[in-house]
Amino acid sequence: MKAKWRQHEIILVTMIAVFTIMRRIIWLFNGVPFIENFKFYHNILLLQGIILFLQYACYLWLNKLVIAKLALPKTLWQPVMAAVVNKTRIPVKPILLIIAKYFFIVAQFIIIIYLLGPVCNFAEFYCTQSFPDRGIVNLVDSIFPVHPQPFFNMFGGFDITLFFVGLYLLYTAVRETAIYSIEKQDGRKAYRVLIANQVTLFASVYFSVLAAISMFASVLRPGDAQSEILEVFIFVLPPVLTVAAVNIYWIFPSKSAARLFAGQRIGQLLLVTVICTLPVMLLHQAQVISPGLLFFGAWAAYMFIITPLSWLVYQQQKDKILQLRGMETALKQSQAGIQFLRSQINPHFLFNALNTLYGTALQDGSGRTAEGIQKLGDMMRFMLHDNNMDHIPMQREIEYLENYISLQKLRIQQSPNINIETHIDISLCTHQIAPMLFIPLVENAFKHGISLVERSWINITLVCDETTIRFTVGNSMHAKQGSDTEKDRGGIGLKNVSERLALLYPGRHTFNASGDGKEFVAKLHIQP
Repeated sequence: MKAKWRQHEIILVTMIAVFTIMRRIIWLFNGVPFIENFKFYHNILLLQGIILFLQYACYLWLNKLVIAKLALPKTLWQPVMAAVVNKTRIPVKPILLIIAKYFFIVAQFIIIIYLLGPVCNFAEFYCTQSFPDRGIVNLVDSIFPVHPQPFFNMFGGFDITLFFVGLYLLYTAVRETAIYSIEKQDGRKAYRVLIANQVTLFASVYFSVLAAISMFASVLRPGDAQSEILEVFIFVLPPVLTVAAVNIYWIFPSKSAARLFAGQRIGQLLLVTVICTLPVMLLHQAQVISPGLLFFGAWAAYMFIITPLSWLVYQQQKDKILQLRGMETALKQSQAGIQFLRSQINPHFLFNALNTLYGTALQDGSGRTAEGIQKLGDMMRFMLHDNNMDHIPMQREIEYLENYISLQKLRIQQSPNINIETHIDISLCTHQIAPMLFIPLVENAFKHGISLVERSWINITLVCDETTIRFTVGNSMHAKQGSDTEKDRGGIGLKNVSERLALLYPGRHTFNASGDGKEFVAKLHIQP
């Protein structure tokens, strides 16, 4: 699930643009004398259409082509960061590409501000020249103030436009931060996304209707009717929906009582309804009706009408809501289980034991044993530290892989019929990678490709350049004996690799594993 805040915002802006066009058409036939319609169409409506089109196009441009491209791809910043961390020469090409990218973004930003400010200012200036009557000119949909002499100031309105666009960028930063927090991978992600999507959808619909009322009420229902409708939408509807949303997604799911007004939730219901009743006191009716009576009537409606209705809605969606909330508990239980398993083995004890065995092997002149213990210690250190990180340098992953292969060679080096070949080239590699991606494929090769009685071989190739990581493992295949405990076991390790790749590198990897009875080959390509 993904948060749809951006999509709902675009829907809102599109609806406002549509309502604005409709309002202009109404004014064309209702607000301007018939004899002036032709002149109005060419000198006012056409220019207003240009202004509205520029505003809407600049909004889409700013969101789709400027803000969406602010983040640097990993192929640009990772080589630079790797050079800084490793204290090597910073590559010139990524730096130049970063400078060119942001120069292009700044250029687009300046063009957008100029279109929204000075260009729209020129269009509105022509409107004022065609119809000096401000009652008509006020229909012009320029967002920012008009500079009275645009031909004497080609950048008139640029500064105020920069200020308002800057405010929108600040709002965008808040929006993107909120979306990042909502989509954070944990047990409550689906629940947060569900609530966020419903809130932003409601906000889109609510402000669309509010814009329609503010635009059309003065034309269709002038006078007090317009203010009364706006008051309902501003001071009544939001509190009503707030009471319903808080009840459905917070109070009701957190309390297991089967009755609506159960003792353990009655206090929360009272608090929420009282707080949401306060905006009602801003209504115009508060000056006519007794404030106490208005407050009590609104609170009673929220408590005894809106709350029961939201209870009915909750009962219809109860299973889905509780299921999404239950993911958090399941995740915590899973994490607790993992921590329990980790606590069963004290890593300091194991390191001390390995160091003791390493020293004893050296004293006894057992070089192979000492080498094996040292490599095993390095692998355990990797498992306990690096394996807990989201990404590690490729060099660390290769070190673990080479230690594993060396240990396996120690085990089988007395067998002349076994051939192990490795070809690893990471001279151009500066990528970070998720740990433990390659080792399952190598483990699978040693597990199924080695026989102590038949001719066996394993070929491992790893090539990493500036854009792609290519890893291939090929091994011989041997028929399993009837007594072999692994005979009927499937490739669980390969399945886990496939699932991890789908989560970590969606759309940026290919993974194929197949065998013909004599040879098994696994190929993995990643674009980190």
